[in-house]
Amino acid sequence: MKEYFVSHIDKTHQIGTAYGSISLIYILLIFLTLIVLTCRVSKQERVHENLFVEHFTRDTTGAFRGLAIVLLLLGHLSEKCIAGGTFIEDGGRWAVVVFLFVSGISLSKTYGIHALGKRFILGRIRRLATPYWLSLAIFLALDYYLIGYYYSIKRIIMAVGGIMFPWPPMGHAWFITYLLFLYGLYYVVSILVITTKKKVVALFLMSYLSMLLIINTKLFNYLALWVIYTAVFPAAVLIGLYRDKILAFLQVFYHKFRFLYVAVSLIMMACYFATSSHEWLAQPDNVMRTLHTFQPITMVVSLTMLTIMIDSFRHESAILQLLGEYSYEIYLLHFPFMEYYDFVLFREPLVASFYLYSAVILSMSYIMRKVANMTNRELNILFSRVKRSA
Repeated sequence: MKEYFVSHIDKTHQIGTAYGSISLIYILLIFLTLIVLTCRVSKQERVHENLFVEHFTRDTTGAFRGLAIVLLLLGHLSEKCIAGGTFIEDGGRWAVVVFLFVSGISLSKTYGIHALGKRFILGRIRRLATPYWLSLAIFLALDYYLIGYYYSIKRIIMAVGGIMFPWPPMGHAWFITYLLFLYGLYYVVSILVITTKKKVVALFLMSYLSMLLIINTKLFNYLALWVIYTAVFPAAVLIGLYRDKILAFLQVFYHKFRFLYVAVSLIMMACYFATSSHEWLAQPDNVMRTLHTFQPITMVVSLTMLTIMIDSFRHESAILQLLGEYSYEIYLLHFPFMEYYDFVLFREPLVASFYLYSAVILSMSYIMRKVANMTNRELNILFSRVKRSA
């Protein structure tokens, strides 16, 4: 089998910098063309005609997730498969900010933050668990048979329990562990008998206390990546809870000073891109580490402003919606087939290989969604029978 794939572990078998960078530009241009060609009137617009007043709709968050997937794939392609640095090598980190932003907004809009029951936590775990376990089983088997990796019982048990760190198996699934942690914080804050404003403050405090615990203990060796995104989820929840007031203000700003509005949004995003390098994380200065955690707020502000522009456009891109719909499954599947066992991307031309790889991962994501849904239905039937017999 080894003659059919290469491994990019430890930055081996990498694609040349010049060729890789040019290919990334062509990939982006093709993708932008696909966005334009697949544009259609948004579903909300078709339903509400001219009464397009709702923000952070499913279409909007789907578009954000789709964009995040593109950043994720291109960022990891650049970081793991292409030698040297490129203009989008931090795309994976940018994608995490977008995912956390959408998650915080969606939770606060869907559930609020008052007295959430245990069903909230169980529902979140159920949504994440089945696809995660399926992908974990796939990659444990492939790691063993293709590259000779095998893991201790302790690491496998931790992985099955959702405790993942940024190394094999499925090192990229550290984000799933972090997401479960944030869901836990959100649930704890929701059951506090205090006002909404105080709950938002409590969420920020708990996030930062967790960050301080990490950077001042040996947990930093395992959870350092959590530190980077400390402020993102609480900020997104704040925006989600007060979205009516915030977006009403931004809507007036957009309609009165459109050019200035777009300029501010782009400047905020450029500020984040220009300062998103994470060398500071390796420095021993905990004060600077803490201050740098506010860095992604500029991206959060830009994404919030971008929401008004997307909603005002009243169109959606079918390709972005498709990628957004299967974003979780794509996230789970994409990385090992890119770094550990690359069957496609090392073959020239890279542009064609990338889109073939993307089509394969999307197809696998579709199948995984079907299998996960079928598994969950069977488990529901089984649990119902057990309850009735009890």
